[in-house]
Amino acid sequence: MPTRLEIEQAVLRVLRASDEALAGLPLTFQPAAFTTTTVTHRDLGRGGAAANTNLYDGRLVKIAEDVSVAYSTPVTVSGAHTATTTSLAVSSGTLILNGHVLQIGNEKLLVTGGGGETPLTVVRGHQGTTAVALAGGEAVTNALLGQVAGVDDGGFDGVSVLTVSPGFTSDPPDGTDVFLYPLGWSPDPVVDAIRQALRLTYTPHIWFPSIFEDADFGANALTNWALVGAVTTREFVVTAANVQLGERALHVVTTALDGGATSNAVDVTESEQVLVSVPVRAASGSVKVILRNVTAGTDIRTVTVDESNWTEVRFAEAIPDGCEQVALRFLSGAAVSEFYVSPHVVGQMTGGRSYALPSWWTKWAQFQNALWVGAGQPSEVTDSYIPLSERWRRADDPQFLRSDRDVAPTHLTLAPQGNDPIALELLRPFSELASDVAVTGCDLDYAATYALSILFRERSDPKYRFWGDQAAELARSLRYGGTRRPQTSESRVLV
Repeated sequence: MPTRLEIEQAVLRVLRASDEALAGLPLTFQPAAFTTTTVTHRDLGRGGAAANTNLYDGRLVKIAEDVSVAYSTPVTVSGAHTATTTSLAVSSGTLILNGHVLQIGNEKLLVTGGGGETPLTVVRGHQGTTAVALAGGEAVTNALLGQVAGVDDGGFDGVSVLTVSPGFTSDPPDGTDVFLYPLGWSPDPVVDAIRQALRLTYTPHIWFPSIFEDADFGANALTNWALVGAVTTREFVVTAANVQLGERALHVVTTALDGGATSNAVDVTESEQVLVSVPVRAASGSVKVILRNVTAGTDIRTVTVDESNWTEVRFAEAIPDGCEQVALRFLSGAAVSEFYVSPHVVGQMTGGRSYALPSWWTKWAQFQNALWVGAGQPSEVTDSYIPLSERWRRADDPQFLRSDRDVAPTHLTLAPQGNDPIALELLRPFSELASDVAVTGCDLDYAATYALSILFRERSDPKYRFWGDQAAELARSLRYGGTRRPQTSESRVLV
């Protein structure tokens, strides 16, 4: 799957064709020497370039590699912080300015206040990273990905060095990937066009209505899957082997019994029966899937899986008397355990219930089909099955109620059949991508051509018609649908 940087690179390949000064230069190049204010590369002085110190005036240099560097005076985290703390205490804030992006482990934090001092005011989980608790003592480095500087007037030395300003926030490592933008273009509108192209492109998507919040882990927020007991790792992962359905899976590693994660509590009624379905995989040890009576603090149903292959836990259970709230827990069944939980964490009421629609489902036209999901081949223990081993069957359409003047304008009502939950085939827009290194399932060539159509249209450049037509043809072959036609030279409908 392409990253946003890869789509941006494909767009630049076209935009740079009109800039003679960049002809012959690699699309992505690695400066042999790199400082906050200079970029050195031998190809810059090729041919007759040495005769013109103004050759690269007005071009922008963008750091196109996910690198971070230590501050000249090393900085560390001071004291413990939760994953939601936005006041960051550090050993020294002297070199850290507002607007810096900090890297602590795998998390990025945007500094919005307190620059030059401590504590700093930060945005946690910046650029699509996951916010995690900090124990104190972790190294704080300066993340440079996406920083942009412009070539000064007369800023080429005629040999191999560009002088740029404003300077990068730290000296990038020599050999770091950079993009050199053509005259008249800058990264922001290109990135905006890419995000717009993704936002307006609808692709087939499977969604399960569920009583459990963030059942597809789409929010990428561990706060929706709170810690239970003692664990050494609780994170989301995107490695294909560890995700059966959806965009990411929950990964837990423990060294003690009954460590793991839990859903948020859900309101229920005693007369209801809940159908639970969730894929799990125990890489080592075992995992317990527990329907929890939050009101009484007791377990209603427990299924333990020790299979290293994906196993679907599925059962229907009546809500006991006096139970007002339930939650679904995933806990270690052995002291040393490593397990994965994949979307979708399904909880559907067998007698029917109204479900909230996700924010991206804004119109009924996005609905395609409703499907019964059969249990398939039984697995090793009771209430466990081999997932996706039975063909899904067409179900009746759910009831969709819409009243736009209401506080909650839409409602979806459905009921599973026996022990078979209902999945919905929908059209969903692609994610807009929160960072340069974020990946998308969208086809790279399509995203680039649609973005080019948007960029040229905004400048009233007639080339937008050509690129729009190219995007429409690709969309047709990829079976994408959209709310707006990228082509304009003739009337077509994306299907």
